[in-house]
Amino acid sequence: MKNLTILFTFLIPLILSAAILEKEVPENKSGNEKFKKQKFDEAEKEFLKGSKRVDKSGELLYNLGNAQYKSGKFEDAIKSYEGSLATLPEDSAFKSDIYHNLGNSYFSTKNMRMLKNSTSKA
Repeated sequence: MKNLTILFTFLIPLILSAAILEKEVPENKSGNEKFKKQKFDEAEKEFLKGSKRVDKSGELLYNLGNAQYKSGKFEDAIKSYEGSLATLPEDSAFKSDIYHNLGNSYFSTKNMRMLKNSTSKA
C-alpha cells in the first residue's frame, strides 16, 4: 500500500503537468504527433512555435532538442537541451534524460570534453 501511495504521489502530478502543457501549448501535442511519425523537421517547427508562446518550458525545449537531434542539427539540440536544463527544478528526475541526450549530442559533434562533463551528471 505504501508503494502505491508513493507511486500516485509522483505519477499523478507528472500526468497532470503533461496534460496541462498540452492544453496550454497545443504545439507540444502536435509536435509530439509529428515526431512519432518521424517527421522531425515538422515537429521542430511546432515545438519552436510553442516555445515562442510559452516562455521557459523545460519539456517543450527538451522535445525541441529531440527533434533537432533526429534532424542532425546537433548544435541546435545542444542549445535546446541546455535551455531545458536551465528551466527545470534542480531535483527533476527528467534531468537525467536531458543529460543523456546532451551527451549524445556532444558525441555527435565530437566535443569529447563536454561529453565527459555531461555523462558524469547523467
